[in-house]
Amino acid sequence: MRPLTPDDLVKVFDISKPALMALVSLGKIPYKGVLAGGDTIRFCPDAVASRVREGLGLDSDDSFVEGFRNRLWTECPDEMRAIREFGDRFTESRRGGTPGIDLYKTLETYYERDSPLLLIDAKRGRVLGDKMRGAYHGFMTKWFVPYLKGNGVRNLDDIDTATLAKFQNHLLLENLQPQTVNVSMSGVRKAFEHFAINGYIGLNPCASLPPLRQPEIQTRGCYDLARLRGVFGRKWENARHHLLCLLVYTTGMRNSEIARIRKSDVIEIGGCRFIDIPRSKSRSGVRVVPLHRFVCEKLMAHPSGKGGYVFSSCGTMGSKVFAAANLSLAEFTGYDAKTLAMERISFYSGRHFYKTLMNSENLGEVEEYFMGHRVSGGVARRYNHRDKQGKEKLAQKAREVFAVLDRCMFASFVS
Repeated sequence: MRPLTPDDLVKVFDISKPALMALVSLGKIPYKGVLAGGDTIRFCPDAVASRVREGLGLDSDDSFVEGFRNRLWTECPDEMRAIREFGDRFTESRRGGTPGIDLYKTLETYYERDSPLLLIDAKRGRVLGDKMRGAYHGFMTKWFVPYLKGNGVRNLDDIDTATLAKFQNHLLLENLQPQTVNVSMSGVRKAFEHFAINGYIGLNPCASLPPLRQPEIQTRGCYDLARLRGVFGRKWENARHHLLCLLVYTTGMRNSEIARIRKSDVIEIGGCRFIDIPRSKSRSGVRVVPLHRFVCEKLMAHPSGKGGYVFSSCGTMGSKVFAAANLSLAEFTGYDAKTLAMERISFYSGRHFYKTLMNSENLGEVEEYFMGHRVSGGVARRYNHRDKQGKEKLAQKAREVFAVLDRCMFASFVS
């Protein structure tokens, strides 16, 4: 028999959640335990049933209640009048939502700069960086509040765990990735922690909301070195496909970086050629990449399009172009489209091949830098091509990369 949640008992007793939590706080309903976080309780069905059979001591005798009411009005009329006035304000505010809360406005402004609610949180030791604050603010205004409005949720008390789970599903249908949803929902969780701590709601509905699981990532396949040895020295019918595959297998560049190549991006450092990548998907992606002389010759001989881009007029290419180049390479390896799909070998597999090859040749540290992964500051400083010492080290490591390519891939046709 599973434990009952507060939402379960609300359905069992057909009462509101605040009423249930009042019974719990009065000791009328026994609870089984408090889970991690301190605000998610569970109830033992047998214990609850036993207490209900015994009676909760909730006298429903109208004459008793009326007599007690008259007694209080006689003994302390001012205090009773104050209670009634408070109740009237509560009733009025409930028509528009939780007392003191304009739901949509509160959520839309919660993460604004200098928000008074964030100042209250800061006094409790929870201080957000400006970048995260801005991200949470954008998520609230772009996704969460519009969803609540679209589904007619007007009251803070009406937002329960089920509501948030449906919101998660909505975000997935909008093609947000599970990791993105989890990070963004942490902003919702923090806001509801504030509401719970400050008495606007009884329990934080996010406390029992499980994070979305990441889909299982299948390992990307790539060719064995033996299948590629000598392939790029043979005659290809399509020179564009030849150059595309050469670049990904000998530089480890990302597809988007290859699409943006201009001949003017080729620079010389310490007698070696490099491709300068001035912008990328990450800060670490801004880097230079060693360009083997054979690949450089093919690149310079290839005609350029508008804007100086080698492969397109706007520096972008669709996935079909890369897929076609991958099929051209497959003709030399004995693979067909079905085999490529079965072994999960795509054009991007060339980047994985380059990484594997450089690791196997003990060039892992520099391979990380050349591929634009996140690296330690020490690596970045040692191979900074803007100072003399950095240029010397960069050229030295580039020559080591070229030696690996000469020995493993170009030995049969590059002298």
